[in-house]
Amino acid sequence: MRRVFVSQRPVVMHLISALGVGGAERMLVDLIESCAEVPPIRHVVVVMNEHVDRNLASELSSSSVPVYCLGRPESSKNPRYIFDLIKIVRTHGVAIVHSHNAGSKYWSMLCRLAIFRLKLVFTLHDTRIGMGRFDVVLHNALIDVTIAISRAVAAEARSLKIKRIAQIDNGLPTARFSSVPAKLLGSTAKIVSVARLLPEKKGQDILLRAIKRCVDRGLDVECTLVGNPLTGDLQTLPKLHALVASLELTGRIRIIQGRSDVAALLGEANIFVMASRFEGFGIALVEAMAAGLPVIASNIDGPAGIITDGEDGLLFESGSDEQLFEKIASLVRFPALAAKLSANGRITAAKYDISTMRDKYLEVYSRLTASQ
Repeated sequence: MRRVFVSQRPVVMHLISALGVGGAERMLVDLIESCAEVPPIRHVVVVMNEHVDRNLASELSSSSVPVYCLGRPESSKNPRYIFDLIKIVRTHGVAIVHSHNAGSKYWSMLCRLAIFRLKLVFTLHDTRIGMGRFDVVLHNALIDVTIAISRAVAAEARSLKIKRIAQIDNGLPTARFSSVPAKLLGSTAKIVSVARLLPEKKGQDILLRAIKRCVDRGLDVECTLVGNPLTGDLQTLPKLHALVASLELTGRIRIIQGRSDVAALLGEANIFVMASRFEGFGIALVEAMAAGLPVIASNIDGPAGIITDGEDGLLFESGSDEQLFEKIASLVRFPALAAKLSANGRITAAKYDISTMRDKYLEVYSRLTASQ
């Protein structure tokens, strides 16, 4: 006879492919820490792959949540991992598996095929979803709730005929950033950009060319790029260094990897730029607003859903390094504008506190377990 685990509180197993320094990973860690404040639902975290950032892992381990790192080599299809997942599900009496990226979603689906009573939740963290017709059919058949992190992501999901969508905007622990003292613009504009080192999406090349325009037109500008390339990507970093050299910006540009203490890095800057070519939300953008930095972002779906241009941030035409230069120059030349954006940005960021996101997630979990 199969053993049945009886728990007084529902258990959610959070499943993610890796635990690198990225938006989805940061959000998961913050969510788990926030959920410790509200005990009705218990949580388990499973990291499928071998890539684990030690700082994020340390934050998770300091919580009371069980954490499993399966150490799966990337792209491995070894069936032993589904047996590992099933064992974790049964050990903890898991009722819901919440997957946080496309790779982990398919492992959650295998769990459901093995234990059909499981409910599945999946979070869409970006636009350009890229699901074919068969993928959508399979998704709709097995995923009980799809969480879209912004209005733009929800609209794209609906256009693909994905069903049972809940729009829950991303959140962050705003208190971590609101304590950062606002830094006034001085003679040197100190720009920071926090994003995956992935220029084809995050637009670091656009920002570097805008900084070149700043320098050529007499502005004293420095820039720090904070982020990591994709796992296994050995080309992006040398290309960025080569671009810096070709633009004669050596000495003005820093590239920092492997840092999770974003608040400290924001405290060293006085302007934040998000130059993305596409973006589902923009958690780093809201972090900077919470820290009181005047922000500039591409006028694309995610950031445009957060910023009111000219009120709590500035928007520029995506891909235009000329227009980005103009926005940077306007902050340097008009300190009152920078101060206004800084103050209003903190107010806007408060709307995205992680407690709001957490409570909406818990509502989803409670609704699913009530139907079991």
